[in-house]
Amino acid sequence: MRNIPVTYTRQCRSGLYSIPNEAIKYLGIWISGSEDSITKATFALIKYDMDTMRACGIPTRDPSSYLNNYQGCVRNVVNLIYKDIAVGKEVSLESPLNTRKVTGNVRSYLKSVLAMKSNCAPKG
Repeated sequence: MRNIPVTYTRQCRSGLYSIPNEAIKYLGIWISGSEDSITKATFALIKYDMDTMRACGIPTRDPSSYLNNYQGCVRNVVNLIYKDIAVGKEVSLESPLNTRKVTGNVRSYLKSVLAMKSNCAPKG
């Protein structure tokens, strides 16, 4: 792995010092937000991270330049995690297990896995 010289500009330092606050805000959205708000927050966090790396002089490529469908990939990953949590809650918390709800969540989970596989694949 090659060493990349980092330039600590004011914008770089500001971005690096703000990362813990951004991460806490992001986790708060995961705890209390809907799937749409989580997806928006995920895009914002990725953009923040890429902007910080660029400000520090670290070369980064736009994910849409090397993924088949960057936005679809992020949406599917969020949906996958969201449905995984939903299935886990449904199975562990429901005393009379609602099998239709579990089956629907598992079906959505599997669709996300298949969609993620194609959307997150490298171009070419």
